[in-house]
Amino acid sequence: MEIRESQIEDILVSAPILTKNILRLKEDPHLLSRQMLMPSGRLDLLYAHRTDLLLIELKAVPFQKQFVRQLSGYMADLVKLQTEGQLLQGRIYPYLLVTQATEAHSRIATAN
Repeated sequence: MEIRESQIEDILVSAPILTKNILRLKEDPHLLSRQMLMPSGRLDLLYAHRTDLLLIELKAVPFQKQFVRQLSGYMADLVKLQTEGQLLQGRIYPYLLVTQATEAHSRIATAN
């Protein structure tokens, strides 16, 4: 069975408790944007959680290094929006959700 990213987004958006559990949060996050058009592309999900922003990029495939570069681009775009006063201030936490990743992939992602 093939599952599309948009189906996963639908589920996470309609059930914030799942996002809360996946990210191990203490409270439900609040969706700010879905498929937000940015200079570097379309970011999947942007949530507010307490005073932080949670950037979630979904991929219905195993880890690839290019996904980390994609997240970095979105992070830079969001920081620019914050600097321009067009986005809530707060620390931005990026999350890359993939179907499969090794410990080595995790180290690559956290190093960037």
